[in-house]
Amino acid sequence: MSGRLSLIVGAALVLGAAWSGGRELSRGVSSWSALGPLPPGLQAPRFRLFALDGGTVTGEDLQGSVTVMTFWATWCGACRGELADLDELDDEYADRDDVKFFAVNHEGGGLSRRQAQSVVRNYRVASGLKLPVVLDDGSAAQAFRVRPIPHTVVFDREGMIRHVHVGRISLATIRTEIDRLLADG
Repeated sequence: MSGRLSLIVGAALVLGAAWSGGRELSRGVSSWSALGPLPPGLQAPRFRLFALDGGTVTGEDLQGSVTVMTFWATWCGACRGELADLDELDDEYADRDDVKFFAVNHEGGGLSRRQAQSVVRNYRVASGLKLPVVLDDGSAAQAFRVRPIPHTVVFDREGMIRHVHVGRISLATIRTEIDRLLADG
Protein backbone atom coordinates (compact mmCIF):
# COMPACT_ATOMS: atom_id res chain seq x y z
CA MET A 1 0.00 0.00 0.00
CA SER A 2 2.85 2.43 0.79
CA GLY A 3 4.26 1.96 -2.72
CA ARG A 4 0.87 2.72 -4.20
CA LEU A 5 0.46 5.75 -1.92
CA SER A 6 3.89 7.02 -2.95
CA LEU A 7 2.92 6.65 -6.60
CA ILE A 8 -0.32 8.60 -6.05
CA VAL A 9 1.44 11.34 -4.10
CA GLY A 10 4.17 11.53 -6.75
CA ALA A 11 1.62 11.76 -9.55
CA ALA A 12 -0.26 14.48 -7.65
CA LEU A 13 2.95 16.48 -7.23
CA VAL A 14 3.80 16.15 -10.92
CA LEU A 15 0.29 17.22 -11.95
CA GLY A 16 0.38 20.15 -9.52
CA ALA A 17 3.74 21.30 -10.84
CA ALA A 18 2.53 20.96 -14.45
CA TRP A 19 -0.64 22.95 -13.66
CA SER A 20 1.36 25.68 -11.91
CA GLY A 21 3.91 25.86 -14.74
CA GLY A 22 1.13 26.01 -17.32
CA ARG A 23 -0.51 28.85 -15.44
CA GLU A 24 2.77 30.80 -15.33
CA LEU A 25 3.35 30.14 -19.03
CA SER A 26 -0.13 31.46 -19.76
CA ARG A 27 0.58 34.62 -17.76
CA GLY A 28 3.86 35.08 -19.61
CA VAL A 29 2.22 34.71 -23.01
CA SER A 30 -0.59 37.11 -22.12
CA SER A 31 1.86 39.76 -20.89
CA TRP A 32 4.35 39.31 -23.75
CA SER A 33 3.07 42.42 -25.54
CA ALA A 34 3.92 44.48 -22.45
CA LEU A 35 7.57 43.52 -22.84
CA GLY A 36 8.12 44.86 -26.36
CA PRO A 37 7.98 48.41 -27.70
CA LEU A 38 4.73 50.33 -27.57
CA PRO A 39 2.68 49.17 -30.55
CA PRO A 40 1.02 51.31 -33.22
CA GLY A 41 -2.48 52.49 -32.38
CA LEU A 42 -1.68 53.89 -28.94
CA GLN A 43 -1.53 57.53 -27.93
CA ALA A 44 1.97 58.74 -27.09
CA PRO A 45 2.75 58.21 -23.41
CA ARG A 46 3.57 61.19 -21.21
CA PHE A 47 7.18 62.24 -21.62
CA ARG A 48 9.48 65.20 -21.17
CA LEU A 49 12.66 65.67 -23.15
CA PHE A 50 15.26 68.41 -22.81
CA ALA A 51 16.22 70.31 -25.96
CA LEU A 52 19.96 70.42 -26.52
CA ASP A 53 19.78 74.15 -27.03
CA GLY A 54 17.32 74.84 -24.18
CA GLY A 55 13.62 74.26 -23.57
CA THR A 56 11.63 71.05 -23.35
CA VAL A 57 9.64 68.80 -25.66
CA THR A 58 6.53 66.99 -24.41
CA GLY A 59 3.70 65.00 -25.93
CA GLU A 60 1.80 68.23 -26.56
CA ASP A 61 4.50 69.17 -29.08
CA LEU A 62 3.39 66.25 -31.26
CA GLN A 63 -0.09 67.67 -31.82
CA GLY A 64 -0.81 68.98 -35.30
CA SER A 65 2.25 67.48 -36.97
CA VAL A 66 3.41 64.18 -38.35
CA THR A 67 6.38 63.54 -36.08
CA VAL A 68 9.35 61.20 -36.35
CA MET A 69 11.19 60.53 -33.12
CA THR A 70 14.26 58.32 -33.04
CA PHE A 71 16.09 57.16 -29.91
CA TRP A 72 19.85 56.98 -30.45
CA ALA A 73 23.29 57.28 -28.84
CA THR A 74 26.61 58.59 -30.13
CA TRP A 75 28.25 55.18 -29.65
CA CYS A 76 25.65 53.39 -31.83
CA GLY A 77 26.88 52.80 -35.39
CA ALA A 78 23.44 52.01 -36.84
CA CYS A 79 22.09 55.16 -35.21
CA ARG A 80 24.61 57.35 -37.04
CA GLY A 81 23.39 56.15 -40.44
CA GLU A 82 19.78 56.60 -39.47
CA LEU A 83 20.44 60.11 -38.13
CA ALA A 84 22.03 61.06 -41.45
CA ASP A 85 18.90 59.84 -43.27
CA LEU A 86 16.57 61.67 -40.88
CA ASP A 87 18.68 64.82 -41.23
CA GLU A 88 18.18 64.56 -45.00
CA LEU A 89 14.42 64.09 -44.56
CA ASP A 90 14.28 67.03 -42.15
CA ASP A 91 15.79 69.15 -44.95
CA GLU A 92 13.27 67.76 -47.49
CA TYR A 93 10.30 68.67 -45.31
CA ALA A 94 11.79 71.93 -43.97
CA ASP A 95 9.19 74.09 -45.75
CA ARG A 96 6.31 72.22 -44.03
CA ASP A 97 5.06 73.20 -40.59
CA ASP A 98 3.23 69.88 -40.21
CA VAL A 99 6.28 67.57 -40.12
CA LYS A 100 8.70 67.41 -37.18
CA PHE A 101 11.77 65.36 -36.37
CA PHE A 102 13.37 64.75 -32.98
CA ALA A 103 16.60 62.87 -32.39
CA VAL A 104 16.19 61.65 -28.81
CA ASN A 105 19.61 61.02 -27.33
CA HIS A 106 19.65 58.14 -24.88
CA GLU A 107 23.37 58.14 -24.13
CA GLY A 108 23.15 56.09 -20.96
CA GLY A 109 26.22 55.15 -18.98
CA GLY A 110 25.12 57.14 -15.94
CA LEU A 111 26.01 60.49 -17.47
CA SER A 112 24.55 63.63 -15.96
CA ARG A 113 22.46 65.84 -18.24
CA ARG A 114 25.36 68.28 -18.51
CA GLN A 115 27.79 65.50 -19.45
CA ALA A 116 25.34 64.10 -22.03
CA GLN A 117 24.88 67.61 -23.48
CA SER A 118 28.63 67.93 -23.91
CA VAL A 119 29.00 64.52 -25.58
CA VAL A 120 26.05 65.17 -27.91
CA ARG A 121 27.13 68.73 -28.79
CA ASN A 122 30.59 67.44 -29.72
CA TYR A 123 29.04 64.69 -31.84
CA ARG A 124 26.67 67.16 -33.50
CA VAL A 125 29.51 69.49 -34.46
CA ALA A 126 31.77 66.67 -35.68
CA SER A 127 29.00 65.04 -37.76
CA GLY A 128 27.36 68.23 -39.06
CA LEU A 129 23.99 67.04 -37.73
CA LYS A 130 21.29 69.73 -38.02
CA LEU A 131 18.38 67.60 -36.85
CA PRO A 132 16.67 68.84 -33.65
CA VAL A 133 18.28 66.94 -30.77
CA VAL A 134 16.69 66.37 -27.39
CA LEU A 135 18.08 64.55 -24.35
CA ASP A 136 16.33 61.78 -22.49
CA ASP A 137 17.08 61.11 -18.84
CA GLY A 138 15.82 57.56 -19.41
CA SER A 139 12.18 58.20 -18.52
CA ALA A 140 11.01 58.65 -22.13
CA ALA A 141 12.85 55.50 -23.23
CA GLN A 142 11.14 53.66 -20.39
CA ALA A 143 7.71 55.09 -21.31
CA PHE A 144 8.15 54.03 -24.96
CA ARG A 145 9.69 50.70 -23.87
CA VAL A 146 12.86 51.28 -25.88
CA ARG A 147 15.38 48.45 -25.67
CA PRO A 148 17.75 48.22 -28.66
CA ILE A 149 18.54 51.38 -30.56
CA PRO A 150 17.96 52.94 -32.96
CA HIS A 151 14.29 52.88 -32.08
CA THR A 152 12.09 55.07 -34.26
CA VAL A 153 8.48 56.03 -33.68
CA VAL A 154 6.28 57.81 -36.25
CA PHE A 155 3.24 59.71 -34.95
CA ASP A 156 0.20 61.07 -36.76
CA ARG A 157 -1.10 64.62 -36.26
CA GLU A 158 -3.07 63.59 -33.17
CA GLY A 159 0.00 62.17 -31.40
CA MET A 160 -1.04 58.58 -32.09
CA ILE A 161 1.75 56.05 -32.66
CA ARG A 162 1.43 54.84 -36.26
CA HIS A 163 4.76 53.09 -36.93
CA VAL A 164 7.47 51.65 -34.69
CA HIS A 165 10.86 50.50 -35.96
CA VAL A 166 13.43 48.74 -33.81
CA GLY A 167 16.81 48.76 -35.52
CA ARG A 168 17.96 50.62 -38.61
CA ILE A 169 15.14 51.80 -40.88
CA SER A 170 15.57 53.04 -44.44
CA LEU A 171 15.06 56.60 -45.58
CA ALA A 172 12.55 55.40 -48.21
CA THR A 173 10.40 53.65 -45.61
CA ILE A 174 10.22 56.69 -43.33
CA ARG A 175 9.51 58.99 -46.29
CA THR A 176 6.64 56.71 -47.42
CA GLU A 177 5.17 56.61 -43.91
CA ILE A 178 5.34 60.40 -43.56
CA ASP A 179 3.76 60.96 -46.97
CA ARG A 180 0.91 58.53 -46.24
CA LEU A 181 0.16 60.22 -42.92
CA LEU A 182 0.24 63.65 -44.57
CA ALA A 183 -2.17 62.41 -47.27
CA ASP A 184 -4.55 61.10 -44.60
CA GLY A 185 -5.14 64.70 -43.62
